[in-house]
Amino acid sequence: MGAAVRAAHEERARGAGRAGPADRARRARHESAGLPEGRVWSHCHHSQDRVLHPLRRVGGRGEGRFERVSWDDALAAIADAMLDAIEEQGPESILTLLTPEPGAAPARLFANALGTPTTDGNAEFQDFSPGWHVRSSTRIRSRPSTMNQLILYRWTDALGHLTRDPGEIRW
Repeated sequence: MGAAVRAAHEERARGAGRAGPADRARRARHESAGLPEGRVWSHCHHSQDRVLHPLRRVGGRGEGRFERVSWDDALAAIADAMLDAIEEQGPESILTLLTPEPGAAPARLFANALGTPTTDGNAEFQDFSPGWHVRSSTRIRSRPSTMNQLILYRWTDALGHLTRDPGEIRW
């Protein structure tokens, strides 16, 4: 152990139990554990803006007008849009976002059955841009042309993709 490191350890040991409020606050700020996504979880969970039921946009984009629909209607609309996209532009027009958690396994199986590309779950988990880490369950001739096609995002775990701002979702 180097002399500077040893001196720092000895100084910390001498000051143990005698730290003032400013030192405790500094340590809490710099030695805190946990990711920003986890720290905002309770804010998102209890927010008035939390979506609890399927909603369909009834106004123009950006107007913020929605109507509540049943789960059956919402799932049927999503399935129809996915089938239309596959029929019109091929399975590469749907991108499935994954995470490294075991819960992503059903989404991965679903994407493989459809032949759609998926993101690299480990890269997605580390807050990298999904567009840079696309891998495909099928052979794609040109990755840039795939990214230029109509892409339908199927959210597998929206809460896992929150940014550091509790009111902002990265999509």
